[in-house]
Amino acid sequence: MAKNTSAEREWKKSKVRYVGGIPRKPLAKGRALVHNHVIPQKAFSANGFRAWTQKLSGDLLEVCPCDWAGVDLRGLVHYRVKRFAK
Repeated sequence: MAKNTSAEREWKKSKVRYVGGIPRKPLAKGRALVHNHVIPQKAFSANGFRAWTQKLSGDLLEVCPCDWAGVDLRGLVHYRVKRFAK
């Protein structure tokens, strides 16, 4: 059996909750809105776009400068998964 990488362990600890839209209420303290590496789409799941909330911890996330396809994020700062050099 293969050992978990540190990234896999961090992912499991982050308590991910997938979302189907922008949260209507403020997120609980210590949680962040995150999306994957795919260019944000207005429709969730379009072209592989996924978003979720998770605990804001570790070094796997970075603040994302995109405009989330022009969607109103209701003041939420959002993050993306960091890209790691190979």
